[in-house]
Amino acid sequence: MRDRRRASDRPSTGAATNANPVWVAALIVSFIVPIQIQLGDIRLSFYRIVLLLAVIPVIRQLSAQPIRFRWVDYVFILFSLYGTVALAATGSSIPTLGIFLLETIGPYMLARAFIRNADQFSTAARVLSTTIIAMIPFAIFENLTRQPILLKILDTVFPVLPNVPHEQRLGLDRAQVTFDHPILFGMFCAFGFAMSIYAARRHSPPKLSLRRGSLVGLATFTSLSSGAFVAVGLQIVLIAYDRILRNVPRRWWMLCIAIVVTYVTVELLSNRTVAEISIGFLALNPGTAWTRLNVNGWALEAIMAHPFFGLGFNWSWPVPFYIVTTSIDNFWLAMGFRQGLVTMVLLILSVFGVMVTVAFTRQKDAFVNACRVSYIVTFVALSLSVVTVHLWNSAYCTFMLLLGCGMWMTETQPDSSEEVEQEPEEEKPAGLRFSRDLHSNYRR
Repeated sequence: MRDRRRASDRPSTGAATNANPVWVAALIVSFIVPIQIQLGDIRLSFYRIVLLLAVIPVIRQLSAQPIRFRWVDYVFILFSLYGTVALAATGSSIPTLGIFLLETIGPYMLARAFIRNADQFSTAARVLSTTIIAMIPFAIFENLTRQPILLKILDTVFPVLPNVPHEQRLGLDRAQVTFDHPILFGMFCAFGFAMSIYAARRHSPPKLSLRRGSLVGLATFTSLSSGAFVAVGLQIVLIAYDRILRNVPRRWWMLCIAIVVTYVTVELLSNRTVAEISIGFLALNPGTAWTRLNVNGWALEAIMAHPFFGLGFNWSWPVPFYIVTTSIDNFWLAMGFRQGLVTMVLLILSVFGVMVTVAFTRQKDAFVNACRVSYIVTFVALSLSVVTVHLWNSAYCTFMLLLGCGMWMTETQPDSSEEVEQEPEEEKPAGLRFSRDLHSNYRR
């Protein structure tokens, strides 16, 4: 019998096929390294060092193999530049401006330069999921002992992030591992959930993909963070919806219409908002969640009073005496409070624009469509969950990296699922036929 080669075994005809996403992998791994180097007034986290080292390789890559800029790219660049101007207008120092620009446009352009096709995207997803899974033993140890063992070990040699005080939940300590806060560790894990199931390996059977996703979900649980739970929960719901109704055309349109109708109905007929109704059963600590709602209300008033440049890092803003904290645990509002309504709108437009552009770019390749679904599911869940969570430092950079990782899907990719030599299909065992279902269902 003649040997058969699948098109997926041939060199891809897509752009930048020779680009190895090693810099993307290095940045992902650097997010879990808590080492801090202080140079005067500048704090160089490990991921900031990687971003600085990657500037020249990114420029070279974009010069050698230019990308096709979409309108979303220009909106994102405008968001980055305007946000920098807003910080300057509110008195931020030059190092602060440079760090914001580095952490915002740096990860995005790194992804745009080195993630150009499905194989490179799959490699990034695999590195992310493997990095998350590798942290599970340390997270569980911290849950049980209240000791962030990695921080303690590294602290004997290097300056590292502090072990922040936090309350116990469900009888366990919240795992911080190597991040600034358990919330950020939980969100970092939630970032990789859907992609670990759909995109971490091109030909992995469903059982292996689900096992990988379950481990990422376990890592998220160890953070005991409501926002991370919401992010993973929403991804589970969307993945289940996609699998159950995979043969129904226009299922995503049906879901969008149902959500809009439900939201409008609840807002019109209830004496409470959707956020107030949801908070009782979504929050692990409803008391702090109600405080967040009050803070968010006052933050919105401050944003409307300073719509163009915001208040910068001046967190001394007037709130009623019964508000026990001025921490804005809402990524969108925190961005608007710090850098103005214009900056917040540009960021929302960037995220929404990427999702819509990716969603409406038709693809023939089954695995590319699987990657596309995982990407949209991830950002839909994240966009809603960060309403209750603020992202900063490495978690913020991860968000920007993933935002840029999906832009290759806005270009029509070649179909690599057809066989080079057409021969009668051999009878496959039932289990093997089922193992291909996860990706083959996205040909529609």
